[in-house]
Amino acid sequence: MPVATGETAVADDFEALRARVVGYQLPGGTFEVAEYERFLSHDAILSPRLPAGVLHPTWVLLGALRGMGMTMEEVAEIAGAGKDDVVMFGQSSIDQVIGLKTAVPYVVAGKIASLTRKEGKRGGIMHSYEVELTISTGDGQLCAVSSQTFLILKGAANGA
Repeated sequence: MPVATGETAVADDFEALRARVVGYQLPGGTFEVAEYERFLSHDAILSPRLPAGVLHPTWVLLGALRGMGMTMEEVAEIAGAGKDDVVMFGQSSIDQVIGLKTAVPYVVAGKIASLTRKEGKRGGIMHSYEVELTISTGDGQLCAVSSQTFLILKGAANGA
């Protein structure tokens, strides 16, 4: 049986990581936004006036992350981030089906939807992973899907 070395070993290790990570179900949980949180957040983001109790679409991102059942650090570790790596926010997309409101309990479920690897001459090795989170009402009505992509800059914390 041949032994993988160098770049082949790194690629094999990444494929094993991808096999473990893609589809990983996050614990999920719930969130509910109080009226004072709505008021403060809308003021902070200079939101236009919205009807009483209606949340700005930013709450799709905030609520999804709040209710996913793990910290961002824990998700990054599952996706392969180590102590010498730097994790950065990549991009975000939301698909809002119905508006979110204050004082309504929402259920969040999610998974790690993808993991890719790139290598550049200047930037070195970078992994990119997408977290897909769904927000539903307690009776199962889909409210929104929030997808976030995060970047793991391998070895960047120590200047590698």
